[in-house]
Order: sequence, then structure tokens, then C-alpha cells
Amino acid sequence: DFRQKHGAHQYFDTIRGFSHFIMKFSIITKKLLWSTGFKATLTDMTRDKQGNVIFLGMALQSNDTLPVVQHTGSYWQPMRAGNHDLFISAFNQADSLIYSTHIGGSDMEISGGITSFDDYLFITGYSKSGLANTIPYPLANLGGTPAAWWQPDNNNGTYATGVISRFNFSST
Repeated sequence: DFRQKHGAHQYFDTIRGFSHFIMKFSIITKKLLWSTGFKATLTDMTRDKQGNVIFLGMALQSNDTLPVVQHTGSYWQPMRAGNHDLFISAFNQADSLIYSTHIGGSDMEISGGITSFDDYLFITGYSKSGLANTIPYPLANLGGTPAAWWQPDNNNGTYATGVISRFNFSST
């Protein structure tokens, strides 16, 4: 009997048995405006300068499901690569899901946190999906001046390595 409420254009998960939920209340009337379930683990959230609310989490089991929505030009991984992948899901001010992607390799990823700064989202976490894995954690060295610090592998996945990833909604 979880209270789920949505409008015509808002994201609404109809899957029963979800493990986490999102609820939005009016700060003035204290009434429930919108809610939905997520069949994955939500671990952190932030708001970007456009007012979008972005959630970070983990899809931990083979039966954890989340919607995937591609944003043109942005990084997009439509399916889990391993049994423990990270994900980012973004909702606009109308509570519509505008972007959602898995992030991970064929081994295990664990979420740390998410924050926004300028036009970017920064996520932290841990990965055991090294270059020796079937599918490594998605790595990119954007270079620049001064060049970004870059470590292309985590000892072939023999131990978890901390990762920092930077995203925006208009480029990879």
C-alpha cells in the first residue's frame, strides 16, 4: 500500500517489489506531490544549476531494474555490465525522467557520492572492473592543460580502486 502518486508526464515505476522510493512534498502545504519506486539502491542525490534532481545508486542484483533514458551526446550504458553497477538518474522540475544510465564494468562497482558544480556532475565510488575484466569500468582521459591525473587500470581488478567520474548532459 505504498503511496504512489504521479501526473501524466511524470516518471512512474509500476514494478512491484521495489526496494527504494522517491517522494516529493510541498514545503508549504506538506502534501505529497509525487512519488515512485525504484528497484535498485539509491545512495545519494544532488541538484544541478538547472534545477534537475540527480540520483546516484547501485543496481545490485540481477533482478534490480531501472529505466534507461538516453540524452543525446551523453554517456549511455543501457544495460548492466556486471552484477553491481552504478547508475545515475535525473529528473527535471516537472518530475519527468530526463536521463538515466548504468555505469560499470563486468565486476563490481560501489557508489560513493554525487555533487554538482558548474555544468558538471561528479560521482565517486569504487570499481573492481579493471582492464583485465571482460568489460572494464568506462575510463576516459580528457587531457587538457594542465592534464588531468590519469590511472588507466586498477591492478587488473585484483582490488577495488576509487573512481571519480565527471558528467554533463551535453557531452560524454
